[in-house]
Amino acid sequence: FAVAATGRSRVLNGFRSRTREPRRRLLLPVHTPPDFAPKHVLPADLPDSALVFPYVGAQLVTRGEEKPSVLTLGELRTARLEGVAHYLGELGGVPSLAIGLPEGTTLGGELRASGLRSLFFRLDDDLLALAALGFQIVEWDRTHRCCGRCGTPTQHTPGDRARVCPSCGLVAYPRV
Repeated sequence: FAVAATGRSRVLNGFRSRTREPRRRLLLPVHTPPDFAPKHVLPADLPDSALVFPYVGAQLVTRGEEKPSVLTLGELRTARLEGVAHYLGELGGVPSLAIGLPEGTTLGGELRASGLRSLFFRLDDDLLALAALGFQIVEWDRTHRCCGRCGTPTQHTPGDRARVCPSCGLVAYPRV
């Protein structure tokens, strides 16, 4: 075969064919907000104004449909939703945490569960970045309950965001 590239067309054995240019995707990077201070040790007392990113499976629970907003800890307590909490840190001095709610959790009132992609351009970029971080940590905790090497249930490491196997010593950290 003789192939010669000529601009957007190519010649293959004397026949000209049109090549398709690769599609360009719109990539929107999500960056850690500049006023975010990451932390992993959950404080003893959190105010009701703390930001909460609760997840049911892979879906973030928000308030409202047209213009969704992130819940506060007070609203989560009022809705009587409980789960495994992971402290993310402080956004502009406001504590924030991600919570993994049990599968099948019933949401009432204005609460809606949505995938993160559907919240692009509808949720503030800083909050979306923290929601993505929160999802990664909640999902890591859910999928690393047992050791990947020997199958023994893992334990949380005090003072660190890690799970350790008491049997073989394997330490698992979240990929964020």
